[in-house]
Amino acid sequence: MQVDTTFELVHGLWLTDTTFSREALINHRSGKHPEFPGPSFRHFKKDRETYCRLAGELAIAKPELLKIKKVGHNLNKVVVKGKVTNIFEGAQNLWCTQHMKERDAQKLRVMGCNERTQRRIMADIYGCQEQVLLENGLANAEDFAD
Repeated sequence: MQVDTTFELVHGLWLTDTTFSREALINHRSGKHPEFPGPSFRHFKKDRETYCRLAGELAIAKPELLKIKKVGHNLNKVVVKGKVTNIFEGAQNLWCTQHMKERDAQKLRVMGCNERTQRRIMADIYGCQEQVLLENGLANAEDFAD
């Protein structure tokens, strides 16, 4: 399950979408599990209690969600502090790699790294593709040893 970005629809009204993937299915073109839309949550605050309520409502509506393996989300720490992973106790908490990559690239620019150094660091962390050669980075590691 992924908790997607929270959007402000109109002043003071927020929308948080969820998606889920079926690990039993594999897209033969991409080799990845397909993603499907999940429940949407409209709310008036972006605080810990709100995201706790979101997780609780999901668990009440679909008790089988208590068995999910992973909860992925953007870099919004309030989602984690909202006990999303406490309600889904067996689930691993995962940050969105794309959000992390954007944040890290911005940080390197702010630190004054030149373009060549930025590319090398980002490739080490997130991998890179040179024509047909694809090299994985630390973010692609399967386990701690990798």
